Amino acid sequence: MTLVLPAHPDISDVTPHPVAEEQWQRIVAAITRRDFLIGAGALTVAGILAACGDGQSGSAVAGGETQPFEHDGYRTDLPLHPERVVVLEARAGLEFALLAGLPIVATEWSDESHLMAHLPKGVERLGGSNIEPNAESILSHQPDMLVVGAGWWTYYQENELLADGIAPVLVVGDDDPDWKGSLRRQLAAFGREKQATDAIDAYDATVADVAAEIAPLVAGRTVVIAGADEEGFWIQEPDSFCSGIARDVGMDLVVPEAGQSNGSVSRYSFENLDVFHGADLVVLQNPDDPATTNPAWQAVPAVQAGRVAELRYDRNFGLALTAQVFAEDLREAARLL
Repeated sequence: MTLVLPAHPDISDVTPHPVAEEQWQRIVAAITRRDFLIGAGALTVAGILAACGDGQSGSAVAGGETQPFEHDGYRTDLPLHPERVVVLEARAGLEFALLAGLPIVATEWSDESHLMAHLPKGVERLGGSNIEPNAESILSHQPDMLVVGAGWWTYYQENELLADGIAPVLVVGDDDPDWKGSLRRQLAAFGREKQATDAIDAYDATVADVAAEIAPLVAGRTVVIAGADEEGFWIQEPDSFCSGIARDVGMDLVVPEAGQSNGSVSRYSFENLDVFHGADLVVLQNPDDPATTNPAWQAVPAVQAGRVAELRYDRNFGLALTAQVFAEDLREAARLL
């Protein structure tokens, strides 16, 4: 069963409502990109537009109810029924916005992400990147709410890349191993409990289907969820997003002998790859990394037998849509056994 998202409004004819050209030139002349993006003392969008004599705020909360929101010291009032949402990164932030049925007008783009297939018609590609947001592009879409995952929000704050005044920011929790509970809580805060239930039910149905098919393949076999980089190899902890889904579909996992179960990873040098030798199947992030040419890795039995499946970057954490597609990936991986 594949989750069919609730029907979104047809926004094929929705285009940004940029400020008048003369006004825009005054805005650009009045501030530098860095001044707009960062820190204390930077003008808000509302202040900039008011200073231009428009009398309207491009970032004012849309009419209707608002609710207080707080994340790690950041406080704002979020519109319960936003009209123009801009998503700053195409991971947890975009996934939550899709599941909540928010009216997305622009998003950071990732051609490799499975989430792109869920975008309603007419959603525009946000300028800049998730690493370096583009102030002018964000402003041009006249957002009444921004959405970003907690990990990226922390990065923006630490590097002074995003001022608070552009628009109210919904920061989506993306590091809770209990992603189902996290999704339910966060959607419930927007009065969207049904969307949470529908999404999780669709995931559970996919898991049941995958588990039934691969049961004969994985019986008595072990699987390791891992990755490679220049420092060697790592194995995901038992609490990780991917490990939880693998267990849901009936896989018996090889897990680190030591290390905290905090949803992170335990690392192994090339001299300590014995833990991989007990695995019948490896699901590996970065399977083309130069580390995989190391003789110690090539000696791993599952590698020699060609039983290595790819763990794609856009699948290594997320919410219901990502969990569902990763369960399908595990179906394909199990067929290597």
